Amino acid sequence: MGIETPEDVAVVRRWLSEQVRQGNNLARRCLRVLDQAAPEAEIATARLIVQAIFRVAAQADALLRDRYYAAGAPYGDSEDGLHRWVTEQQTLERERRSRLN
Repeated sequence: MGIETPEDVAVVRRWLSEQVRQGNNLARRCLRVLDQAAPEAEIATARLIVQAIFRVAAQADALLRDRYYAAGAPYGDSEDGLHRWVTEQQTLERERRSRLN
């Protein structure tokens, strides 16, 4: 995504705001940084934020993939198998957290 104009920054800001409404704390921090940026630095700040988000997402995907293969790839060597396993792990984590609360 090329961020070149204040309108592009507004798109990033709206996306971050939506993520905050869904409970994403990283998005909340990123939005706070963008809100505190000087007007002349907003475009550069939005670029850095988007780059960081994509980098974090790529690292998270790589870690999940590594964990899947470390678990023996229980659903086969495919994206569908990985997706099924990730969904299963997320469900188990939600159940674990609900028991703790």
